[in-house]
Amino acid sequence: FAIESRSDINGVKIENGEEFEIAADVEYEFWSDVSPDGKSIIFQSKTEPLFHKSSIVVKAFGNQSPKLTIKGYNPRWLPDSRHVSFLRWSDEYQKYNLWLVDTVNGEEKQLKTTGSFTPSRGELPANRGEIGVVAWSPDCERFAYLNSGSPKNVWMSSPGSAEMVSLTNNERANVRYNSPLFSADGTRVVFVSSEKTSEKTIWSVWLFERGKAKQILDRK
Repeated sequence: FAIESRSDINGVKIENGEEFEIAADVEYEFWSDVSPDGKSIIFQSKTEPLFHKSSIVVKAFGNQSPKLTIKGYNPRWLPDSRHVSFLRWSDEYQKYNLWLVDTVNGEEKQLKTTGSFTPSRGELPANRGEIGVVAWSPDCERFAYLNSGSPKNVWMSSPGSAEMVSLTNNERANVRYNSPLFSADGTRVVFVSSEKTSEKTIWSVWLFERGKAKQILDRK
């Protein structure tokens, strides 16, 4: 007999505890993310061994048919509940780059070609190790992301601009960043850093505001 290996996505209605099926196909389905307006859901769907060849599925609640399916990795809703940012592997550059898709008309746009850091993950269902590697301002006009090169830094840019601003100006190879997050008013960004030494790893929380980053917490 054959043993089926799969990962499905279900939901539950909080008012009565009733469970309902969201995705239960033969593929691995994981990394679900509900839109801020609560009307749609995105998730990763994987049929091949390589993660960069998997798909992103967009579905409206109450509709079993996919609204949109694209090739990509690590999807995240923007605050407008219409756009989704994701990573897509580039054979040309041999790295993941940041993309944006409009879930209404399916229009895709590549935001950066400089390479974006990917989240750490465990074995399937491949839980992510951080909050995220990209964050969007509440007005969707700016995004903070982590570069894939060395040294690691947190960068800020906007969908319509080629300009990139470093929030960290780091030059040390033993430092990396993760989990950028905008404040509710969009004026500040917080993120986490980890610095590996020969004896231990030092974790710190940073706040970027008024053009400068300052350390607000550390755990040695």
